[in-house]
Amino acid sequence: MKTILFIFRSFNDVDHMTPLFDESLNQPDLRVLISCINPYFDIKNDFRLNFIKHKHNVKIEYIYNLEPHSLFHKLFILITDTVCRNSLLNNFGPLKALLSKIRMRLYSSRVMEQLFDSKWAHDLIRHQQIGAVVVDYVDQKRFIYSSINTAAKAMSIPIIGVPHGFDSAANDYWTLAGLEKQNNQRMHENWGWIDELIVASCDIKTKYSRMGLNPSKMTVLGSPRFSKKWCETYFTLIGENTLDRNPDSTKIIFFDHSSRYRSHPDDILESLTEIDNLPFTDLVIKPHTREQLSDERLKYIGRIDNSHSTHLIQWSDIVINYMSSIIFDAYYFDKIFIYPNHFNDNTMRWEKYNACWTVNSNEEIVDTINKIHLGQFDIPYSLTNVNTFLFDQVYGSSEDQDVSTKYLTHIKSLTQAY
Repeated sequence: MKTILFIFRSFNDVDHMTPLFDESLNQPDLRVLISCINPYFDIKNDFRLNFIKHKHNVKIEYIYNLEPHSLFHKLFILITDTVCRNSLLNNFGPLKALLSKIRMRLYSSRVMEQLFDSKWAHDLIRHQQIGAVVVDYVDQKRFIYSSINTAAKAMSIPIIGVPHGFDSAANDYWTLAGLEKQNNQRMHENWGWIDELIVASCDIKTKYSRMGLNPSKMTVLGSPRFSKKWCETYFTLIGENTLDRNPDSTKIIFFDHSSRYRSHPDDILESLTEIDNLPFTDLVIKPHTREQLSDERLKYIGRIDNSHSTHLIQWSDIVINYMSSIIFDAYYFDKIFIYPNHFNDNTMRWEKYNACWTVNSNEEIVDTINKIHLGQFDIPYSLTNVNTFLFDQVYGSSEDQDVSTKYLTHIKSLTQAY
């Protein structure tokens, strides 16, 4: 029987890897280990991980707990996991802060590097008979990926990379830092250690090739997270939508993103202010999942809501978005998608497919919303445009739309058997 070790590290990884966890655990000829390499990520209270644990009756653990083969490892785990994460101890404010500080100090210390080195990783792979390691696209300098890489390479165990999100920007330098450095080997420098990478689309493969990755290492298979099959499951996991819908207002959700993605804060502020001043609008601003608002001035416009993004899309009439891949959910709920081109300097994939209502100025976006409210409009993008975009970017230009199964078939073909 083949054994696959999945390693995740953050919120986005879990979002895009959960359909793979689910599919792999449905495979009778496969043994699956699911682990978190980020000691600060809460694996006990994540609704997607809890779905996997309850459905398949499996454990999801921090990777450091998988191979405690020495007394020092066991002592490290006792302190960092058993003591520092103890729910009773963490009920006391000052003690909770102290335990958190101790855990952070230990995980960032030289002790960590020495305990979880390539020998430890070698023993983990050997004892658990791991035939493949699946990670997201990540720099091996983070956490203990380099130890795992060294051991896996020595044992001829493949490391397979899967997306931690959807690359929505078509241009090569989509951040301010990237534009400044213009390093066309960046992808190779960050992700070149990964033996095989699965990418969503041919466009993305071409882009990553331009950025230094060997095209022979990449396979196009689509995006499991945004496939119809997984969305039908995912939408049941997020719970009931309790947001109130006022039938007399035009409900608008704007998805904020960091200014480092070549955005124009003043244009965003001006447009959203005018939209909020329209007498019929109910404007909600959703901060990015892992960050604060991109601009503190946005606090005073509309209202800030940290509800689940999919619930906000369900609630809305109009989705305004210039960067986030959450727009796929807007397509599935048949919402009007306005793409304000003047909000950023990137070229977005949906723009290239004409799968959005593109506006180019403050005046145009306000005029568009007025027309929508009055019912005096025709949506300028068609269902054909949207379906072509989904076909290429979610399903990898393949008629086979069972994306998770395609991923697992490919991963299993690369996995070593014991």
